Amino acid sequence: VAEKRLKAIKEFTNLGSGFKIAMRDLEIRGAGNLLGAEQHGHIASIGFSLYCKLLEGAIEELKGKKQEIEDIEIDIKLDAYIPEDYISDSRQKIEIYKKIKRIKTEDGVQDIIDELNDRFGTPPEVVKNLIDVSKISIKARRLGINKIKEGKGLFNCHFHSKDDLKGEAVMELIKLYPSKIKVRAGNKPVLGVRYKSGNPLGILDTILDSLQKLNVKY
Repeated sequence: VAEKRLKAIKEFTNLGSGFKIAMRDLEIRGAGNLLGAEQHGHIASIGFSLYCKLLEGAIEELKGKKQEIEDIEIDIKLDAYIPEDYISDSRQKIEIYKKIKRIKTEDGVQDIIDELNDRFGTPPEVVKNLIDVSKISIKARRLGINKIKEGKGLFNCHFHSKDDLKGEAVMELIKLYPSKIKVRAGNKPVLGVRYKSGNPLGILDTILDSLQKLNVKY
């Protein structure tokens, strides 16, 4: 441990390196117990950023706040990508993909649409599909859905927990869309959204929006 600390001091000699030395020391000795004297664990095994994220999640859980699903698996048969004739530069294309991936709010969706229009012109259908999938992902995350999978004329929305799907809201949803809703109960319930014609993503988006309002109501 002493050798690692000496190496860190030797490595960071520039003005302003104090923070880097402190961070390296934190990696060496572990983050420890924030509310006590014990020091244990190795933050380097998961990285400081992930450690902070896990810590934040644990604090929010202790406060009784519901954690949103971080990553949602969306398996939909849909052409959704950025074509070469819309953005030819690979670095710009990767930059836009990253921005779309990081969208967390409806305002963020509008911001990326405005940016695309301003920088590259009106987006083609496949790019609009990509943005629509992102919008659905935002709503699904709030509802506690961790996977949306398409199959046999259904969008199957897999919920993280039975607490995320309220029975009263489901019954109301079935009344609103009698021919479009199918539910499989259990600890991890599945809400099936049936589609036949029209815009399938539009139907899914409308139903997720309705479910969000009903969940708030009940």
